[in-house]
Amino acid sequence: MSDFNLEQVEQLKQIGAHLRQFRQKQSISIKEIATKTLIRMTLLTALEEGKIDQLPEPVIIRGFIQRYGDTLGLDGAALAKTFPTNIVSVKSSISERELPTLPSSAIYLYILYILVLTTATCGLFFLNRSPTAQAFLLKQISLVALSEKTVAMSVPYSSSLSNCKGATGVN
Repeated sequence: MSDFNLEQVEQLKQIGAHLRQFRQKQSISIKEIATKTLIRMTLLTALEEGKIDQLPEPVIIRGFIQRYGDTLGLDGAALAKTFPTNIVSVKSSISERELPTLPSSAIYLYILYILVLTTATCGLFFLNRSPTAQAFLLKQISLVALSEKTVAMSVPYSSSLSNCKGATGVN
């Protein structure tokens, strides 16, 4: 009920009582109204009893009132207009002092984090550009390529040599 003002609460009680009396006068069950309006029975009951804390936003309540009134044969639009939708929000009255602030120690952590990232990036850049690092990387790449070539060459030749002995006539 904190999101609704007193005028809305009172007006909803009056509208709900009016809708319930008119429905009962016509001997229509709330279940029939729920079926025709496609509004859940719990919401219709809350609407009739003025239990605003069990209902959604005022704009949606206004739509419920209009559909309910139209289903009973009333002027639903005129009835819905009697329910005010302007809300005095409690949340908007929060002052700036109540808003959470970032602790000053967290700012230092962010600065430290940025410095570490910058240092690591610069270190990698200079390491990659130095001639000794490039020579080391080239040597490692050539060793890996050479070992892969040796392994690749030794497997097919050993199996193919045994097949070739009979074909060339060499013992």
